[in-house]
Amino acid sequence: MNGFLYLPLNPNNVIGDLHFFNGAWYSAWGSGIPILQLPFHFISDLLFGIPFPDILIFIFFSLISTNILYKFLKKRIPKILSLLLSYIIIFCSLFWIVSYRFLIYEESAAYFIIFTINSFVYFIESIESKDKKYIPYLVLNIFITILIRPTALFTAILVFIFFIFKNKSFIKPYIFYF
Repeated sequence: MNGFLYLPLNPNNVIGDLHFFNGAWYSAWGSGIPILQLPFHFISDLLFGIPFPDILIFIFFSLISTNILYKFLKKRIPKILSLLLSYIIIFCSLFWIVSYRFLIYEESAAYFIIFTINSFVYFIESIESKDKKYIPYLVLNIFITILIRPTALFTAILVFIFFIFKNKSFIKPYIFYF
């Protein structure tokens, strides 16, 4: 919010998961999470003069991911079971990492997990329905995972390769939305 690409931290208060370079502290993770959190922090800073709690922002995105998973499962299994299973999948995917501490590494990994789950849901939806309407959602979620951790580029490449061999009509929208 102050226009820095580095973390303006006091070296005496630095926690793990950060790297010192050229007189400043940097995170090894991408800029995806700060971009996702920016609207929340901006409004909170504007209204109250304090940053919005990171864990509440994460819960917001986790609930969106749970809803995406629920809608996906609801088409395949009974409603109540799909709701229960959605919460169990998200809980089991995240509890182990969020319950310990919620600092840079854990927060990044947790966001990466929920957006990867979303990517898989939209990938499967696009394949099963043979409908291109899921491609923008698939690309958005893959793009967010790439912003969180650039290694997600491998996911994007694998999806592209899959479309080349299995569904060539999806290549053009996939490239377009990227």
